[in-house]
Amino acid sequence: MTQFSLGELKQIMRQVAGDDDTIELVDGFETRTFEDLGYDSLALLEIVHHVERSCGRKLPDSELGDITTPKELVEFVGELERA
Repeated sequence: MTQFSLGELKQIMRQVAGDDDTIELVDGFETRTFEDLGYDSLALLEIVHHVERSCGRKLPDSELGDITTPKELVEFVGELERA
């Protein structure tokens, strides 16, 4: 099984953003908060849904509230995949 990557998350984030021209995923985006990148809570829920489908597992809601950056989300998914 391959590990979920930042590249995969970036693709998902672009897909969720759709035609929103205000969202730019340039170098260093992974350490900026989802909010700073222009993703509201509804968009973040959609991102999580896509990540769950990509990984084939449900992410625990109780721990998702502490995740604020794309890097943290990728690391969180990685920890779950290794568990």
